[in-house]
Amino acid sequence: MKKLYFIAFASIFSLNSYSQAILPGFYNFENFTSVDSLPDGWTSNVSGTFTYANGQVGKAGRLDNTGEYILIETAQTIDTVKFYIKGFTGGSTGTVWHGVFKVQESADTSSWYDLVSDTTLTNTFVLRSLTPASDTRFIRFYFDTKISGSNVGIDEVSLKSSTVLNTSSIKNEELNVFPNPVLGNQVHIRSNKKIDSVQLSNLFGQVVYTNNNPEMNDMITSIHVDKFPKGIYYLNIVNQDQTSTVKKISIR
Repeated sequence: MKKLYFIAFASIFSLNSYSQAILPGFYNFENFTSVDSLPDGWTSNVSGTFTYANGQVGKAGRLDNTGEYILIETAQTIDTVKFYIKGFTGGSTGTVWHGVFKVQESADTSSWYDLVSDTTLTNTFVLRSLTPASDTRFIRFYFDTKISGSNVGIDEVSLKSSTVLNTSSIKNEELNVFPNPVLGNQVHIRSNKKIDSVQLSNLFGQVVYTNNNPEMNDMITSIHVDKFPKGIYYLNIVNQDQTSTVKKISIR
């Protein structure tokens, strides 16, 4: 794609503010309904539902037009990016995939650099592992050139950080829930005010966890989530001033 495209793309980001992904981060499209359901820090220019029913595990992300992308922004140093990729060719077994598909990195979206550029893809999911530059803060899965009949499936995307989360920046925020998505056994809530109660509900509005007097250590309280099924949940957090805040989290 020509440089003019990258300049235009950068200008879009200069006009908008996006939340950032906290690493380690993971997404597998299993609960995807629209781009609004992507995790914090993930964006895309694909409208509607863009998934394949059969991915590496469950659903897979689907890119099927020139210029489509899935983009991840984080404030942390990215150690590795791992994902599964497959070339879809309309279900015609043995048909060779053609086109140009890139995984790119950028420090600020003003310039993009290829981590990998594929002109052929296999018709089975293959695991990739890439190492971005130390100043990379944006990763983009980008369909550079589509040739009729050839689409791309992306699944089981994970980003690992080589650095520890900067807790000093968290402490400057009034309320922060991390990590999100939740990859381990716990989700943490950091508040500059005492938390009176925490309630966790699933997508059906069913309350699955309540704590009316959560213990706080250094203004942080934690919830063990390993007993809950994977999916989207809502945290209702009430502080000592009886101010209620709802945070959406994803348990993976």
